[in-house]
Amino acid sequence: MECPVNTYNDQFNQLTCKPCPIGTTTRASGSDELTDCRPGGLEIVIPELTLFISTDY
Repeated sequence: MECPVNTYNDQFNQLTCKPCPIGTTTRASGSDELTDCRPGGLEIVIPELTLFISTDY
């Protein structure tokens, strides 16, 4: 499964994506390791909506 930006999938055949820790993000979709989550950006989570504002791209 290819995960969207700000998430990663580190297990074979995993059906869900894990969110990056607060204060980190991925630079592109398809990340497959926690180490792909790098410092930068701002995540605002509102029920039914996730908004990511990049600060370093």
